Amino acid sequence: MQKYFYYFFILLLVGLLLVSTKSVGHQDDMKRFIKRVSTNLSIPQKDVNAILSQAKYQPKVIEKIKRIAENSLEWAEYKQLFITQNRIEAGKLFLKKHFKLLQKIEKKYGVPAHIITALVGVESNYGTNVGKYRALDVLYTLGFYQKHRKKFYKRELEALIGLIYHTKIDINSYGSVAGAMGYCQFMPTSLAHYGKDFNKNGTLDVFDIEDALASIAYYLKAHKWKVGQPVAFSTNMKRSHLTSSQKKKISTRSRRPKVSLKRWKTRGFEIPKAYPTHTPAVAMSFEGTRGEFIWLGFHNFYVITRYNHSLYYAMVIHMLSEAIQK
Repeated sequence: MQKYFYYFFILLLVGLLLVSTKSVGHQDDMKRFIKRVSTNLSIPQKDVNAILSQAKYQPKVIEKIKRIAENSLEWAEYKQLFITQNRIEAGKLFLKKHFKLLQKIEKKYGVPAHIITALVGVESNYGTNVGKYRALDVLYTLGFYQKHRKKFYKRELEALIGLIYHTKIDINSYGSVAGAMGYCQFMPTSLAHYGKDFNKNGTLDVFDIEDALASIAYYLKAHKWKVGQPVAFSTNMKRSHLTSSQKKKISTRSRRPKVSLKRWKTRGFEIPKAYPTHTPAVAMSFEGTRGEFIWLGFHNFYVITRYNHSLYYAMVIHMLSEAIQK
């Protein structure tokens, strides 16, 4: 009996030592982070610490982010989430309600009102679903308590602390399980670089409709949105019609368009006369109910993928925007 008690005591001691070591390592990590944020953003360390001390560890965030990462959808499933009659009708109402504001923003930044509306529709369901997690807690948890993309989340946490200190963004701002906030679901680094105080009230607020819509438009403009240019169109070609060499030309990820429509035409694609033949495009495949049709995406399609690098994402933005303006 004494022998078992001895082994139990040793195991308990080792366990306590490991916890203590881990705690010390965490504290050292925090100190380094605070020092770096203070240096990078010109914020006194005591103020960085004051903001960070209000962050709370949320284990449910780690569980949720893991499930999202593991749940990859096929195109048909992804499309069904966003291209619904309810979302289309809600988009039309949103466009009508904010038409004057959207016109004003379109005039300033050159991004069409229906594109901005579709982005808000996909990102936050027109502002009705901006997230239920406090952004500070989310980024603190993901930056310090899980292994995957720690550097990314610490960089976002740093940006959020800067926004709280310098622009007076509400420390209790809520967002997604990844830390994206507002109508536009901007991550803090995007908000710091592309956020616009459009109503000129001295506060950058992604929960304010004017600031949020203008920030979306400016983001796309900053990524070289081409005014008056198309986004994409569906071709007459199915993937099953293509030769092996043609299939190799089909993009499965976001790419800058480089091949002219004239060259795509020589490969058998029907090109509508409305599009100049010198225009570069990239070929992409999306599985539909009647097979896997090939789409050609232009420069503005690529710009949308700067908001989210997924081809699926950019395509639902395009489809939703087209449905909204009909």
